[in-house]
Amino acid sequence: MDLTVGMTADITLQNVTVAELSTDGAWVRVNLQPDADNQIVSVWIPNDNRIDAEPNVPANWPPLEGDVWGLISNPTIQAWVVNDGKGNLYFVTEANVRNRTTPISTAQALANFGSDLSMLFRKT
Repeated sequence: MDLTVGMTADITLQNVTVAELSTDGAWVRVNLQPDADNQIVSVWIPNDNRIDAEPNVPANWPPLEGDVWGLISNPTIQAWVVNDGKGNLYFVTEANVRNRTTPISTAQALANFGSDLSMLFRKT
């Protein structure tokens, strides 16, 4: 990246985590992904219409064992989050049980369905 003083550019900050809002809500502090030295950099940016933000994971992500998740676009499909005993979480659907098919991992579900996933139930 070759930025120069005076240059006009569109800058994209990918996969940031919102860490803090200013008390008046006008600014937001975001954490960038760790760099090669595993250092996290925080940046304050304005919280207004100059900034375009798209959530890249569903609300309440990551899933927890015992959760029930569904698809916003097809609410009849529901999946239960099950641990395989080795620390891996899977979305198990009724079809997996009926057809004795291997369920998809939560990572595969996120890759396949993204923000169409919606948590329906979480044990408290």
